[in-house]
Amino acid sequence: MTESRPLSDADLLAWAVVLEYRRRQTHEGLKVLLLTFPPCPTCKEPVTEAQTWWVQDPIRYDGVITMQPCGHSHSATAADMERIHDHATEMLDSLRRGAPDYAAGRSVEDIVREARARLGEPEQAATEATKPGTSREAAADALAAEWHLRHQRLEELGKNPEAQVAVVEHVRGELVGLRGALGILLGGQVQDGTADLLGWSYYQEWRKRQEGQA
Repeated sequence: MTESRPLSDADLLAWAVVLEYRRRQTHEGLKVLLLTFPPCPTCKEPVTEAQTWWVQDPIRYDGVITMQPCGHSHSATAADMERIHDHATEMLDSLRRGAPDYAAGRSVEDIVREARARLGEPEQAATEATKPGTSREAAADALAAEWHLRHQRLEELGKNPEAQVAVVEHVRGELVGLRGALGILLGGQVQDGTADLLGWSYYQEWRKRQEGQA
């Protein structure tokens, strides 16, 4: 296990809310479209799996979260959890009232923003690995752009009553493939559906960036 880094209160709050909400979703029998994880606090990479456990020694009682695929490990003490307890309870109650949209993988950013706003922590700067212009993000942006072109093409075909069904289905298939490819690039997997969720989420963020630059 890599050496763990302490979570800030805002990161701990966001992760506590997400992990508990996912636990409740699983308890209720939901196996797909679970609430997605926040990005790794260390590298800001997407997280597709999180392993949690408590580590006890004579002087500390720490909770540890190890994130995959990056492998970074983060810790929090029982005192840290107590400090954010009331905020976590309020946010979870709000999530329950706002379902089911929170189960569609579109609101993790909102949870992170709310956690930071509640605790007065500013947005963290992106690391070099996540700044625009890196090869990984350039590839992801290229896939998102291709997806957008196919999406526009599908809309055009939908307005044409003479469009051949085979052509429409082919473009739909390309959209599905591009979404999966984008999600895999971001660290998701096809088997458990995380690739589709990550691909869709990244595409939405890409569109917001494009609209902001227009």
